[in-house]
Amino acid sequence: MSDTVPQSEETGGWSKRKLRTALLCSLAVNLLGVGLIAGAIIAGPHHGGRGEFGLKGFSHTLPKDRGDVLRQSFEQQRPKFRELREAARTARREATGVLVAEPYDKAKLSASIAKIDEAESKLRVLVSDYFIDTAEKLTPEERAQLAEWWKKRQPRLFWRGGKPDHGGETEPGTKAK
Repeated sequence: MSDTVPQSEETGGWSKRKLRTALLCSLAVNLLGVGLIAGAIIAGPHHGGRGEFGLKGFSHTLPKDRGDVLRQSFEQQRPKFRELREAARTARREATGVLVAEPYDKAKLSASIAKIDEAESKLRVLVSDYFIDTAEKLTPEERAQLAEWWKKRQPRLFWRGGKPDHGGETEPGTKAK
């Protein structure tokens, strides 16, 4: 009699078949993960549900003919908006370079920050002027719709102290004292 275990019996470890199955499952999970990551990189971040913003987004809530007028108006302004946004981005990149440059130059950084302020101010003025001119073209009912749409789309712009501002009302229908 021999004390050796026959080769056909398992000795408590994983069989080749189980190891092969585990390896294939691991490979499948890894490929799935790589596919998800690659898809996210290629497709970019998901902005589901946000849609268009500003007056262009609001234009889709109006009857087609009225909305088309607003969208055409926006398309005429788009190149100027792009130009001013790019100028602000360029100013920010330049200021970032000045910030990390050695030796630190306070006056140069201050001038760079002033360039950012100027570029962003020009953009804000253009946006404000466009908003005012467009609001002038709306009917009183459409301006009221725009006000409600604006509050719903960007509610935090109307908050005070981290909480919704009810225009001086503590409870709907009652004034704060």
